[in-house]
Amino acid sequence: CGVCEGFGFDDVFYNDINWEDNVDTGTEFSATLANAIVIIDGEARQTGKLAAFVGDEVIGVDASGGVLFPPTGEYIWEASLYSNDASAGTISFKYFDDIHHVIINLNETIEWAVDGVFGTAFEPIILTGNLLACDCDGNYFDDCGECGGIGTDVDNDSICDDIDEC
Repeated sequence: CGVCEGFGFDDVFYNDINWEDNVDTGTEFSATLANAIVIIDGEARQTGKLAAFVGDEVIGVDASGGVLFPPTGEYIWEASLYSNDASAGTISFKYFDDIHHVIINLNETIEWAVDGVFGTAFEPIILTGNLLACDCDGNYFDDCGECGGIGTDVDNDSICDDIDEC
């Protein structure tokens, strides 16, 4: 699980994220995310951006979105991964949702391997996330913005006018 802030994603709305500008392609070691599928709230995504991180460092980006793989009918994501550390460690992923203009921390991680190839044609890496998840236990914000709460906005205007309504 990633860092959960605001409404389950980095608490800033973006027009675009230029992760690809921060990838150091001149590193000593590389690997390949060959086939991944991005699923947000149970729905496979075709557009947006996918970035791979080790800590806070961007090590690879698929900035062009998923590409249809006809044999499976799935949209696959791929990226070259770069590091100067032969034992770089755990790779985490973030997805830029170009529809909602937010960054979603994805749930899965993989371990770096020099010259590693992650995901095969018929066994992709499945990366999942939730647009409105607010913590690592899968809780969601209620209508009043409380993580894991059960409040309901009593006048159905999606704004909790008074916390006592919840």
